[in-house]
Amino acid sequence: MALAEICSGEEEKLYQKAEARKGGWRGFKEFSLARKTPVGEDTVRFEFEDGTDTGFDFTPGQYLSIRIDEEKSGVTAPRHYTVTSKPGETHLAITTRLVQGGAVSTYMHKELEVGDKVRLAAPFGVFTPDHVCQ
Repeated sequence: MALAEICSGEEEKLYQKAEARKGGWRGFKEFSLARKTPVGEDTVRFEFEDGTDTGFDFTPGQYLSIRIDEEKSGVTAPRHYTVTSKPGETHLAITTRLVQGGAVSTYMHKELEVGDKVRLAAPFGVFTPDHVCQ
């Protein structure tokens, strides 16, 4: 129980840190697909906006958790993709490759259109340059 309490406390600190950053939030928040740009064979950059112009602070190397329309896609579990936008920009971007048989990548590449809504969790994760290069 003591270990669980320590882990829960540390997790709560991470949520508070993500929420306190510029543009931060807790849980899943609705965003619109603002741009969908092919960047290579079977690879697309997806840029999401939430209607604010404050910008988003995060650490390079963090990931976004995305939930897509469950009724249209049939997918209930979130997927996680590395953030490919720069800290401070007014959008959040991910770049994905179309994976044959991949439910979310197939939906995003073939069905998701500009203006469609998705739900994103704030950028998260500790696989960042300051943690990897120590």
